Amino acid sequence: MGTVKTLRAKHLVALLILFALLSSSTLIVSAEEADHTYAYTLIRFEVVGIGSSTVHARLRLKVPTYLLVDRENTIQAIFERETGCWSGTIVTFYITIRYTTLDRTASSTLAAVSFSAECGVSSVQEKEISVIIPRELYRQLASNVVEIIVSDYHVHSPVSVREKTILENIGAKSYVVEYAPKVLVEIRDISVGHIPLKLDETREIGINVTSLYGPVEIRWIEFQQPSFLSVYVNTPLPLTIGINESRVVRIGVKGISPGAGVLRIDLAYYDGVEVRKASAFIPIIVEEDKIYSLIQEYEAKIRELEQEVRELEARLGVSTLSAMDISSKLSQLILELEVLINQYQKALADMNVLKSDQELLSRNIASLEHTVNSTMHMLSILSSEVSSVDSRLNILENAANQLMSQVDQLEESLTRNASSINQRISLYERESAKLQYGLIALGGLLAALYAIVVMYLVKTPKL
Repeated sequence: MGTVKTLRAKHLVALLILFALLSSSTLIVSAEEADHTYAYTLIRFEVVGIGSSTVHARLRLKVPTYLLVDRENTIQAIFERETGCWSGTIVTFYITIRYTTLDRTASSTLAAVSFSAECGVSSVQEKEISVIIPRELYRQLASNVVEIIVSDYHVHSPVSVREKTILENIGAKSYVVEYAPKVLVEIRDISVGHIPLKLDETREIGINVTSLYGPVEIRWIEFQQPSFLSVYVNTPLPLTIGINESRVVRIGVKGISPGAGVLRIDLAYYDGVEVRKASAFIPIIVEEDKIYSLIQEYEAKIRELEQEVRELEARLGVSTLSAMDISSKLSQLILELEVLINQYQKALADMNVLKSDQELLSRNIASLEHTVNSTMHMLSILSSEVSSVDSRLNILENAANQLMSQVDQLEESLTRNASSINQRISLYERESAKLQYGLIALGGLLAALYAIVVMYLVKTPKL
């Protein structure tokens, strides 16, 4: 019996875990591999100069199945020259989109791509073309299905070109959409949040798949199931789902042993550009018949306990509701006390922090007071030094005043001396003039005397 109780407890715990998984599970979509659609064009032309050559070539276009509106869509062009070549020859292909409106079939050239047909160039050449589907064109569409095709081609050659024909021309079907297709997955037939199974019981699960913005094709389905389950697909694949349509994929599950776990379902679908995956998770519990009988025994025991409780309530005069109410109030009071204890502990912690901050502030104030006292002492010393400098400045100022007074006196004395000196100079100048004139007169007199003496000596006879 203890083993059965333990098994039941494990199942209950597993069930709770599965509920949590179900409530948090979401759609997972991931790209795995690329896929496209192709256009094929086979051409033939003849160039005639000094001689002639017939060129056979083909152009393959690798086109995304979904062409997005007002966005760059990349088309890969592969040119293969089979026979023939000529120097200076270029082949230009015109890529066109064909579509239907409400009243007609129309076409529009999207791009042009050129390749060389010269003999020295590789026979296989590849280029990427970027095309944009205008929104104005998208608004004219009566159907999202369009065709990408080569509408014509032109040969540029230095010689004459003849018999230019398109032998075969197959377009690529694509969808013009505003957004890339998106798949929504919904699990049906889960009313209690999980799938309950008995041992060896088989049940069919419906998976509702909705395609938004464009059609998709369900290619295959993979399972990651627990060891106690056997899983298989009841719906033929591949399955095509149209734009904004829903289809049901049916899965069969069988319980082969008791257990509780999660079944993972991966739906691989092709959206016209890539093969992607959408994953769904389903909680499943497989139980034995013994567990159901055990549950019935537990239910009978619970009823007996309920009867005993009612008898006890009658004897004590108190109802289970009152006891539960008291218990609830006590529990609430305990919770409130715990909250108060936490608040008290937090307050103590805050007080300890405040006390440490106060001690730090006291130390900082003491340090600041010491700094202020030192500063005041330095200011008093500086004040005495300033006073000393001030007295010295006064002495210097008095000395400067005395010096200025002496300078003034000296200037007055110099002025007086200059006047006296000027007078003496004038007197000296006049006396010098007089002396000069006297010397000149004396010179004349001496010259006259010298002449007289000479004449006297000439006139006196020699003895």
